[in-house]
This record gives sequence, C-alpha cells and structure tokens, in this order.
Amino acid sequence: MFSSFFLAASADAATYYVAKTGKDTNICTQAQTQSTPKLTIKSGIICLKVGDTLIIKAGIYGEGVVAAPTGGTATNRITAKANPGETVVITHAGTAIDCLMCFTQVAQSYVTVEGVILAAADVTTYGIWIRNANHITLETLK
Repeated sequence: MFSSFFLAASADAATYYVAKTGKDTNICTQAQTQSTPKLTIKSGIICLKVGDTLIIKAGIYGEGVVAAPTGGTATNRITAKANPGETVVITHAGTAIDCLMCFTQVAQSYVTVEGVILAAADVTTYGIWIRNANHITLETLK
C-alpha cells in the first residue's frame, strides 16, 4: 500500500534493510548494507530516525508492526517501503493480535509506508490503528 514522496532528505539520513535471509542480531550499522539485513520489520524499525528509510525485501512477514519509536518531520519523513519490484506481505500467523500496523503515539508522526500488502487475518481489533500520531501516509501499490 504505498508510493514515493520526493521530500528533502536529512544530510545524515540512512537506509536500512530487512530481508527473510537477515538476522535480528545484526546491529543497525550492519543493516545499512543489503548483505547484512535485519530479519524482522520490527527489528529494522528500531534503527529508524528522522529522514531514514527502511527497505523491506520480498517475503511474508508474520508480525504485527508498531511504527518507529520516533517519527520524522514535515520535510524529513521516515519511510518504510517494499524493495522496488518485490512483493512484501505483512500478516500475522498463529495467535491473534490486536493490531497489524499501529501508530499510537504523537512521536510516530510523519511516517510513510509504501508498497506493502497488509493481510489482516487473525487481527482481533485493528488492521491499521492510527491514534495520537499524525501525518501518516499509506501509499497503495501501483
């Protein structure tokens, strides 16, 4: 669900990677290289700061996702997006969860999510929950 915005990037903005071949034991510095990505979106999100981008490689990610602990700004959004040309599905396998993608704090504002399919099976309350956060952009697949 998502597409690119052409916004000014922070001078120290970074790009991080998540892939089904990754390891969550990789530190954030390692996850800035495609050859040493994080395994889960949750783990990749922890690395993000103002202006940063998380590239999610193809796969089915069975995890509820809580937005970045800090958000972006009007001119330097945080972006999480599918790797171009790849299919990324966020779902939850197994036990039911309350929320598949949650933005519930003011600090989680100015976030863009692009090109990700949300499959809300076993979600007991919210597929997407936006409360207190603002300027959240979910871009659809093209």
